[in-house]
Amino acid sequence: QAVWLQEVAPQEGILLAYAALLEPGDGVVCTAPGYQSFHTCAEQAGGAVTFWQCRVDESGARFDVDDLVKACDATPNLKVVSVNFPHNPTGALPSTEEWERIVAICEARGAYLFADEIYRGLGPRTLESAATAYDKGISLGGLSKSMGMPGVRIGWLATRDVRFLRRVAELRDYTTICSSAPSQILAVAALQNRDHLWQRANAYVDAGRRAVEAVLARHEDVLSWGPAAGPIGWVRLRRGSASQYAEALVRSDDGIMLLPSTVFGAGDGHVRVGFGRDASPAY
Repeated sequence: QAVWLQEVAPQEGILLAYAALLEPGDGVVCTAPGYQSFHTCAEQAGGAVTFWQCRVDESGARFDVDDLVKACDATPNLKVVSVNFPHNPTGALPSTEEWERIVAICEARGAYLFADEIYRGLGPRTLESAATAYDKGISLGGLSKSMGMPGVRIGWLATRDVRFLRRVAELRDYTTICSSAPSQILAVAALQNRDHLWQRANAYVDAGRRAVEAVLARHEDVLSWGPAAGPIGWVRLRRGSASQYAEALVRSDDGIMLLPSTVFGAGDGHVRVGFGRDASPAY
């Protein structure tokens, strides 16, 4: 069965997807912590959101699929399961077997699987896209992360559900209507050279990850993390306050900015580290 695409700006895609899918009172299960609009846009569209919370321990961050089952069972009128993998801010990525279970859970309940795949393609392994894995799978993609072109503001919603995309297209008449022609031309050029851009981005990520690992090895008495997929990691402070640590770093001569876990409503024991820029190893 064919997969169809609707061009959108990535943030616009989140807004329009929920507006097209949800009626007041529909249930949504959403990965957390996470990008704020990924759940607030669902709430704005009338959805009742239940969070699928990430678990963090010495081995790193992970999403327990059994917790997803419990969240779905606890959510009345479940309509959508919304996930973000590789996960922002923790870098968590399910195994292939876990991803298959997630798809099966949605299929058994007749729920849509809405996957923010904006970091897809970055890191040592890649999951199957939600749009090809499931008839009611919806994938949000774009050029901003994996191809390093955030300024063009071009992305897409991909799915087999043509009726859903038609509704998104109707709603887009009330947002951007269309993207700018220069951005579309740049996007076509990028997609024609996507293998080169993916290789460049992954080279940056690999170099940045090695640099972060070297820093953590030198300070393993106070800092730790687990394996991180994509260009983002969730670094644990073994003692002290993450928010105070982040503030001290940004005020230091190096001027390094990290986001503390308090920003994500996830306690005060972690910081988000981004390492996907060409200059990341220098920091």
